[in-house]
Amino acid sequence: MDEIFSFVPLWTKGRKVFVTQLGFLGLGPDEVEPGDVVCILSGGDLPYVVRSLGQGEFNFLEPSYVHGIMNGEAYHGVDRTQQETFVLV
Repeated sequence: MDEIFSFVPLWTKGRKVFVTQLGFLGLGPDEVEPGDVVCILSGGDLPYVVRSLGQGEFNFLEPSYVHGIMNGEAYHGVDRTQQETFVLV
């Protein structure tokens, strides 16, 4: 077990813990800040952190770990006709 814990500083370097508005615990880029958005891109399993630039444009920060939605769980019970389209810049 000590071997696993010795890797924690390497795995979390440059990363920040966050909590979404729905209460999901995540580990994302160090520059994540309140107001950033966690999204699942169509066809993907990983959550990504993006930052709104206004007028439907978002800056892509990077993939993140969000406990409870890592393996497509975010899609369960979701009406897929309600997807949102936005522009990454």
